[in-house]
Amino acid sequence: MLKILVMVQWLLAPLPAALMLGLYALSNRGAQLIGKLPEASRNDPGQIGLQDSTYQMLYGWVNELLTGFIYSFLVWFPLSIATAALCVHYRKQQKLRRWVWAGWVAIAVYVIGVLILWWEPTNRLGWFFD
Repeated sequence: MLKILVMVQWLLAPLPAALMLGLYALSNRGAQLIGKLPEASRNDPGQIGLQDSTYQMLYGWVNELLTGFIYSFLVWFPLSIATAALCVHYRKQQKLRRWVWAGWVAIAVYVIGVLILWWEPTNRLGWFFD
């Protein structure tokens, strides 16, 4: 059971980083189109690049990543509690020691990604939501 939970954790772990990468790519493409960095409450992300296929592709990709990230957070929280409980339970078994460390690292990667996304200094997520 621990192995399955850790594999699912590793499927969810890169979502915050992928969302941030998508937001940066979208805002940089928007900056190329309007000539300045997009600002919250001034430049609507849905209206910047209506005729630009690259911008529209990135906009759709970020929407999908954001939806996946929101749903992954709903699944990730109880899953991480179960993974952490199993990691504590199996920490002494030599055969599962690698999976225990992989579980803790997957939880840490997701948490660090969420914290960076939350306290991101250029507020790309705020611009996208605005």
